[in-house]
Amino acid sequence: MPQPLPLPCIFVQETLFEIAPEFYHQQFRARKKAEERWPRLLAQTMRNLLEWWIQPAGKTVAEILGLFTLEQFLEDLDEKTQCWVRKYQPEGVEEALQLAETFTAAKKVGSQVKSHKVAGAPAPVGAWADNAHKKTADGKNITNSI
Repeated sequence: MPQPLPLPCIFVQETLFEIAPEFYHQQFRARKKAEERWPRLLAQTMRNLLEWWIQPAGKTVAEILGLFTLEQFLEDLDEKTQCWVRKYQPEGVEEALQLAETFTAAKKVGSQVKSHKVAGAPAPVGAWADNAHKKTADGKNITNSI
């Protein structure tokens, strides 16, 4: 069995930084440049990027499949939900599912509040809105003056 490739690192002012696996994930999915599309070079590049992204050493087949399932689940979500879920960097499908359901529920509640406001009286706008329902200490309404 071949040895796993060491993760590439970068040096910045003599400080060693490892490049995050998510970077290799993005590179793996990205369209390759014309000079990288030679079949042998492309195949090796894809192998390397996949290994640096997935880091299979010490992972079970189920864990690796879980990563691919998570990847596809995130790709198939609508754009806004996907963006929101990715922000929290879920480690598995169940965590991503909970985040997506939370976001969807919040959107639903938000749209119900919007439709309720639309059905009622129009909301105050601008500076008038800031003081529209405020009262002074003696109970008088605050009025805006120009």
